[in-house]
Amino acid sequence: MGYSVREIMNPQTRLPAERAAETPETVADAVRPETVTRPETGSGAADGAVSSNTVAMQYANALQRGDTERAVAMTRWMRERIAYVQSQSGSPDAAEQARASLIEQLNDRGIEGNRLAEEGIEDQYVFAPGVLLEAVAVDAGRDDLAEPAGSRTWIRAVFPSRRTAPRDGEDVPVRAITAGVNVSKDGSILKANVIGNLELDLDSISYDWASAGGE
Repeated sequence: MGYSVREIMNPQTRLPAERAAETPETVADAVRPETVTRPETGSGAADGAVSSNTVAMQYANALQRGDTERAVAMTRWMRERIAYVQSQSGSPDAAEQARASLIEQLNDRGIEGNRLAEEGIEDQYVFAPGVLLEAVAVDAGRDDLAEPAGSRTWIRAVFPSRRTAPRDGEDVPVRAITAGVNVSKDGSILKANVIGNLELDLDSISYDWASAGGE
């Protein structure tokens, strides 16, 4: 089966190798909120502290500061898409075009995509400039993704402004949410949702703007 460039760059398109590794149950689990394992704060270290320098936090910080080239290089499925374009076209120029397309996607923070959904949200909306990010827990991560996770870091994101915060299904801006980033044993970011890579703990959402001094 042939793919257009648009299809190849769409994270919801499953390439042949990816489809072979998936079952209907695995795909469905990726979008079920009840499959999220609730993080236990302080589980990442014996003294109750969680490192702020995990691979997941490095990825979040790269997106936040606009280093989307590094974010692409850290993400497993994105590297595979670039390699797939290279193998199908035999052209380094095509691979670079694919890389540029992915970088462009990560740089896009258009208002229409800034919405929490059961299928997820693109990572750049959660790890955006000005958002307070804190690693609050680390656990083993999921074993039903493209490859088993070596770890998963749960990151608390506190948004500074109603105007730029993601909105829920009722169009209400959220003050904070906790998201899980699954990382493979070789240090790659794994895709854990239909939209974006993040597992969203929807029960962690806060709307408390007044007490925290949000705009």
